[in-house]
Amino acid sequence: MVTLQSQINNTNPIFTPFIQAGQPTGASAPNRAPQTLIDWNNCQPDGTRAALQSVVSQLALAFCGDVFVGTHSPSGKLELTSSCTLEETARRALISSAITEAMATGKACVFATRSGQTSLLLQQTRESNNASLVMGFGNAASSVNSKTPCSFGVIVSVNDTSSLQTKEIYAELISRTQNQLQPWLQTWRCCQIGASVNRWQARLQAVRGRKGRIASVAALIGLLCLMIPVPYWPQRACVVEPASKSFVSSPIDGRIREATVRPGDSVMPGQLLARLDDEQLRRSLSAAEAEFEAAGKRRDSALATRASGEMRLAQLEQERIALEIESLQAQLAKLELHSPSAGIVVQGDWFQSDGAPVARGDVLFEIAPIDRMRVEIHLSTDDLATIGVDELATIRVDAAPGKSWSAKLNRIDPRGQVIDSEVVFVANIEVENEGNLLRPGMKGTARITAEPHSIGWLLFHRPSMWVMKKLVW
Repeated sequence: MVTLQSQINNTNPIFTPFIQAGQPTGASAPNRAPQTLIDWNNCQPDGTRAALQSVVSQLALAFCGDVFVGTHSPSGKLELTSSCTLEETARRALISSAITEAMATGKACVFATRSGQTSLLLQQTRESNNASLVMGFGNAASSVNSKTPCSFGVIVSVNDTSSLQTKEIYAELISRTQNQLQPWLQTWRCCQIGASVNRWQARLQAVRGRKGRIASVAALIGLLCLMIPVPYWPQRACVVEPASKSFVSSPIDGRIREATVRPGDSVMPGQLLARLDDEQLRRSLSAAEAEFEAAGKRRDSALATRASGEMRLAQLEQERIALEIESLQAQLAKLELHSPSAGIVVQGDWFQSDGAPVARGDVLFEIAPIDRMRVEIHLSTDDLATIGVDELATIRVDAAPGKSWSAKLNRIDPRGQVIDSEVVFVANIEVENEGNLLRPGMKGTARITAEPHSIGWLLFHRPSMWVMKKLVW
């Protein structure tokens, strides 16, 4: 208190004239500050805001003015408690800044009067409150960044000059406020933290109680439900293809003379598909026949002259040419291309390509029977662990709404294929194509009836695999 009073005496040119001008005289003038500012019996530090508000009100009565107390919460936020209503945001922000400054001063006291000031913030606060005197001080342990439970700052605003007291009484009030408010706030903060802990303990107790038992039973039931096996029906994309195919190739190097079918046409066994141009073959055949006659004449002439050597050469020449004629005649017989089986023309659009050149061995037509179709189902790599041969698959296509075809998987390709930038394994089924509703190239959806899996596996299999790939593999 000596230090605080010396500080006030040192500022006599500003503080003392103001105090003396408003000091009460006569018997009514107070001689000493009250010994007990905070009554712990009436204001028990139970951690509630009401208790802190009651303490601030007691300090306001002691200082005969408005009192603003700022404390740091455990999170570090400045909490402001005042003895008067404080609604304006700007005024609240100004007082909060002044309290922060007061907390930085520790036991030192800063003030502002109409005749002078030791703090610009307090001078602005005095003008904002239209007060005669504003004082600010804090506790010794506080600092600007202090977040200890007992740190605080106090701003006192006195409006009525007639209620001003002597500087000695103010110094004693400030000293006693610092000494008594700090332990009270320390206890109040501990009670506040304890109340929060008690609330959490009550919640934990409730969990252990009846509600907790109900929650535990519900959790157990939910866990058991996750273990219930249910049917697993994965759906995968599929493509319809013919079960078998027949190919018709060109027997010679030539040109297309006439085509009688086009892709999509249905054909029967032996039906004419196209004719190749036979002009070149007939020319070759005529030349070969002429050479055969010439060789016969040379043979007859050698026989007449008894030239056995020439006769033998002529006979060999005739035999060679006869084989060539036989080959040409066989090729002429194959210039008409016929369908080897019943089905639909899948490939071979020569209908408007008369005269188009073809090479020997070129595939000109692809014939596919459509009474029985093969469905290629695209499986992913993960599917190989849950889907195997003999699983039942049901397919549907958009072209036949309401229709479905079912069969068992008869094969899964051992090697994957890259389709649409994804590695897939093709699984095959064969179905009867009643009514010819299925056509080669149709796309659809296949639903596979795999082994049953638990509800938990269905819900968490993909997320768990994704996490495993990201974190482990």
